[in-house]
Amino acid sequence: MKIRKTICSLLLVCLAFLGIFCGRANVYADQKQALSATVTLLKQEKDCVVQVEAKNSGADFTGKVRLVFSGTDNSNGCAFEQRLTLPQNGKKQYTMTIPYADVSQTRGNGIVAFIDEKGNVVAKEAFASIFGKEKRGIGVGVLSDHYDALGWMSMSGQTYYLHGKDQNVYLTQMDADTLQAQLDELYFLVIDSYDVSSLGKENIKAIEKWVKNGGWLLIGTGERGKDTLGGFDSSFMEVSCKSVSKVGEENEVSKEMQQLGSYSGFTGIDFSQMPVAKLQRNNTNASKSEAYPGWVYACGDGAIGVCAISFGEKQMQKVSPDLCYGIYDQVAGYSMSYSQYVNDEEWGWSGENAFGVIDHLNTALDFSWLKVLIVVYVIVVGPVLYLLLCKMKKRDWYWLGVPALGIIFIGVVFIGGRNLKLHETRVYSVTAQQADGKSTTGIATYYNAYHSGVKPWKVRLNDNYAYGGTGLSESYSMASSGRVYEDRYHYLVEYDRGLSLGVKPQSNFENAYLFAAGTAKGCGSIDTSGLVLTQQKQGGNITNNTSYDFPYLVCVSDDTVMVFSDVKAGETITIDGKSKKPLLSQQISYFDDVYSVLSQDNMNGNTYSYKHKDMAAALYLGLCQIRRQNDVSGTVVVEGVTADYGKTIESRCSEISFGCLYTIAGQEVSNASN
Repeated sequence: MKIRKTICSLLLVCLAFLGIFCGRANVYADQKQALSATVTLLKQEKDCVVQVEAKNSGADFTGKVRLVFSGTDNSNGCAFEQRLTLPQNGKKQYTMTIPYADVSQTRGNGIVAFIDEKGNVVAKEAFASIFGKEKRGIGVGVLSDHYDALGWMSMSGQTYYLHGKDQNVYLTQMDADTLQAQLDELYFLVIDSYDVSSLGKENIKAIEKWVKNGGWLLIGTGERGKDTLGGFDSSFMEVSCKSVSKVGEENEVSKEMQQLGSYSGFTGIDFSQMPVAKLQRNNTNASKSEAYPGWVYACGDGAIGVCAISFGEKQMQKVSPDLCYGIYDQVAGYSMSYSQYVNDEEWGWSGENAFGVIDHLNTALDFSWLKVLIVVYVIVVGPVLYLLLCKMKKRDWYWLGVPALGIIFIGVVFIGGRNLKLHETRVYSVTAQQADGKSTTGIATYYNAYHSGVKPWKVRLNDNYAYGGTGLSESYSMASSGRVYEDRYHYLVEYDRGLSLGVKPQSNFENAYLFAAGTAKGCGSIDTSGLVLTQQKQGGNITNNTSYDFPYLVCVSDDTVMVFSDVKAGETITIDGKSKKPLLSQQISYFDDVYSVLSQDNMNGNTYSYKHKDMAAALYLGLCQIRRQNDVSGTVVVEGVTADYGKTIESRCSEISFGCLYTIAGQEVSNASN
């Protein structure tokens, strides 16, 4: 009888569990069918404005709608959440601004999930790329009267390594009517056997601006070298065509190729069987190319390569894809944008190092003392304890003494660990704000934040901030184009009840890099007059018309960096050093060199000595943000840094803040090499 009752009880329990499970499954299924959403890109400029339309045909829903842009091979993606109440048969629309980097990491693909108030995912669905089409790979635009002859430049059967992955190269035929609309989709632009002047001034200026903003221009000359090069402004095109050799004539290029033999994949090509342009370098910036006969030089953030032959010649159809790879790589490698394009972690690496300098006082997270404690414990419980008990003639107590000492040491470690525990989030923030004298200006803030424990945490920002996301290198980990999971994210942004940034940590004391942007009250102005900063000449005035004293003020042009110390509010300095000598003045070849100047050499005390190394690091972080958001080629960026700029976070945390106030000034004279 007792056995029968026991079996019945077990069956009832199983049925109850089955009923609960089925009930929950049915609810989930119902909700999954009832809740749906569409995600649309409304506007893409420096960031993405996304519209979410949520619909509910089932029971009333209260919870969150979560957008996740995170792929199968990327656990560092970001989730964007909005609290929402949807009645039965209800429909709501809302917009979210999302940093482009967080959307592009999955090429615009993602998943939308509905989260109930208990944190359960009750419905989810994947959505296709919000960009409307898949980004196919490395776009190469072609302007040529012989487009078909340049097909070998698509590198058939081979990929080009960019953005940390191998990608296909695809060619796009362009003309004067489509050029401006297509330029932003390109990495490279090839102009060959084409009369550039026929494009018109507006298109030519668009190409020049595209290059200066980071594009890579490759020009083939040969028989039509003068037509191709002559259409550009002489200040932009630093190589000209002096003359063209005839077919069958021996020329400098053919001699050079014969001497070098199998040079860069040109094996089997007879240069005497094609017209060859005699190129003349008009500026010392241009250097002989190592990948093809011609010249290459940096231009703004981009680069230009000029080849002495036409890429459409019959002889060039013999070349291997390796040669084309080398040509692309040669031109791109001369640009300041190359490190960003090849792998956007270059900025992240520099930023993380700078934050590491700012965070150099964070010794509370140093666990090295535990190593010492373990060594002491091993010594004490071993020979020391044994010898001590032998001397006391209490050797039998050894087996009691070892566990007793173990308990004592465990207590010490526990107490020490409790002291290390962060009772509130620790945050270091660097804010970049334009000092243009307007009543309100845009602000962008980067954060390095800590929190102990493995549970998700977040901090609420003040009302100045409108949107946020991940920051530094972790936001640029290119995810695969495979399936996206709603729970695979590391960073969290909540838009409801004010903007909140958070982290789903993977371990204790994990630091996180976050980003937020918005608008704030104006900070005054940094005014300049007669400003020129080149390798050949420095001059002009800078006035700090903000209410902040600047422990350091930096001026950066295309080829020179100069730093002044202790610039007071209201003070005017002359950049030639007559009123105040610069702390340092140094030539640079690429923007990356600024980090070496401000951070690596100087912060280690090898060349100069900064009193406040963390402020020098903040200077660099501010410069990176300025550069990412503005076209600064041919200008001088003037930026001052100040500590204790103001609390950016409203919720409980320990925040150390820095402000980077800046202006972008035009140069009166510019002979910069970049």
